[in-house]
Amino acid sequence: MNLYQNLKHNQSGSAVTSFTFIFPLLISLTLIIVQFIFIAINYVSISIASENAIRLARMGYSDSQIISQASIQLNNLSLISSKPTIEIQNTILNNTNLKIIKIGTIYKIFALNTFNLTSKSYAF
Repeated sequence: MNLYQNLKHNQSGSAVTSFTFIFPLLISLTLIIVQFIFIAINYVSISIASENAIRLARMGYSDSQIISQASIQLNNLSLISSKPTIEIQNTILNNTNLKIIKIGTIYKIFALNTFNLTSKSYAF
C-alpha cells in the first residue's frame, strides 16, 4: 500500500512539470496575439490618415497643408512606433491629374525585427 501512495504522489509532480513546459508557450502565444493586434491598429490608423489626406487633396488643399494635417493626425496617435513618412506624387494619367498619397512607418516586433507598414490612397 505504501508503494501505491508513492506512485500517486509522484504523478502530481508530473503535472507541475508539464505546467512548467506549457505555461511559457501560452504566455508566448498571448504576446504574439497582442503584437498582431497592435499591428492591425497601427495599419488601420495609417490607412485612415491616408484617406483623410486624399479627402483634403480633393478639397483643393496644397501639398504642404496635406502633409501637415496628416502629420498632426498621426502624431495624436501614440501607437505609431516611429516617425511616419508622408509622400505625395502628382502624375498625369490619361490626361487626368492623379494624386497619390503614401504614408508609411517602420514597425518593430518585440524589438527584434522591423518591417514597413504603408498605405496608399489615390485621387483624381
